[in-house]
Amino acid sequence: MRAPRVITAMMAVVGLAWVAAAAPPPASTVSKYVVEVDIVPAAGRVVAAARLRLLRDDYLTPDLVFGLHEGFAIKKLAVNGRDLPFTTRSGAGSRLRPSSREVVVQLPEDLRRPELELEVAYEGTLEDLPQFGTPEAAETGRFLDDEVSSRRVELSGYSTWYPQVSGFGPTFAADLAVTLPAGWTVVCTGEPQVPEELEGRRRTRWLARATNDLVVVAAPDLKVIPIRRGSDAVEIYHTRLPRAFSEREADNVRRTLDLYAGILGEPEGGAATVRVVYSPREHGQGGYSRVPMLVLSEGRVIAALAKDPRLSLLHGTAHEAAHFWWRFGAGQGDWINESFAEYFALLAVERIDAPAQYESALARARAVVRELPAEAPSLAEVPPSNEGYGATIRYQKGALMVAWIRSILGDDAFFAACRAFYEARRGRPTSTADFENFWTTRVGAKHVPDLELWLTSPGGLPTLVAAHPPAEPTGGTPRPGMSR
Repeated sequence: MRAPRVITAMMAVVGLAWVAAAAPPPASTVSKYVVEVDIVPAAGRVVAAARLRLLRDDYLTPDLVFGLHEGFAIKKLAVNGRDLPFTTRSGAGSRLRPSSREVVVQLPEDLRRPELELEVAYEGTLEDLPQFGTPEAAETGRFLDDEVSSRRVELSGYSTWYPQVSGFGPTFAADLAVTLPAGWTVVCTGEPQVPEELEGRRRTRWLARATNDLVVVAAPDLKVIPIRRGSDAVEIYHTRLPRAFSEREADNVRRTLDLYAGILGEPEGGAATVRVVYSPREHGQGGYSRVPMLVLSEGRVIAALAKDPRLSLLHGTAHEAAHFWWRFGAGQGDWINESFAEYFALLAVERIDAPAQYESALARARAVVRELPAEAPSLAEVPPSNEGYGATIRYQKGALMVAWIRSILGDDAFFAACRAFYEARRGRPTSTADFENFWTTRVGAKHVPDLELWLTSPGGLPTLVAAHPPAEPTGGTPRPGMSR
């Protein structure tokens, strides 16, 4: 029987989309969110109350600024229990958060402290924008996959549905309570607690130790397939996917996560159950990950399966799963997240599918990178965006550099260094300079000039100082294991 076709990473179904870049170190961060949200799908309405525990590096400055969806009216705002006036600034939206506005609170002097508690009660509807990948989105340049309607609910940081003090990246603890009509299935970031049955409605609560987004996906016809793997589990949420496909993809996710955990240890905020959610939308971005969730576009998967029933999403989902670990690159250093996630996706292809598929994927990446024009920015200068040449540089060129590091170190030293890098930097905003400082001590003096060329050469593949033949594997095959 012919093996399932492996889709090239971040292409096809789980494709290049509007992924959020990690933010530079913010002046204020949130250490914990407590959010209660009542969602009325038929009316497209959200009623919420949020409490944020803030840590302020710039606590002597008078303004406290956060983002919130432009369609939401603030009913109450208090800091440390004191009601305060506020102003709003429209037009603060971006490509990633197209409907965000800024809310500005001027703090009195006695509240200019390093730690504060912000309370915001608000309600409203999401702006109706086309999903990513539709002709309307391409024409206007504005799109939003988040939605609240009678057919589905999807809420994430892209819609700024909850108050956001800093950009995407920093992790926080979360206590999220979601109320929806009875009969709806809901899945969120965090671990579910015992639900509360109300009159005609159902309240679920989700706790997270370390996440970087509050995601809610729900639908009246959302089904769950629990697939047990020893003491761990993968849950597949979908409305219309073939069972055989779902089980095969769940097995790939489980094996991928075991592979990564065997190399890097447990991810920050990891959980015993990983949830793969096929959001019931027709278009939208291909996929994104929020520990312990992977969120994919069910419509895009269905369309791809119609063309190829043997479709495998291993490469793309392995990339997203790798972001459970690789998510600390900040600002311009976001390429670190994408380069390591892409290389670890190739590693999953090598170990779970076949070494030949790994070599083919590397060859395709080399061919694409060779086509970059001379003016394409270097890894050390590429903006944290997939626009223009960004995707090729941040994903393919960066992954090829990681492959080169593996080739000169050999497997044992390479995987040990990856783990040391993750343990040293997780939870800490990491820049290109931080990457360089760490890896120059690992590759050795002989190879430092070539590492510099990988980082600073514009255009395509760098011309290295000397040819270094790939090192033979040294028996350091990562062992699956380590429960999630």
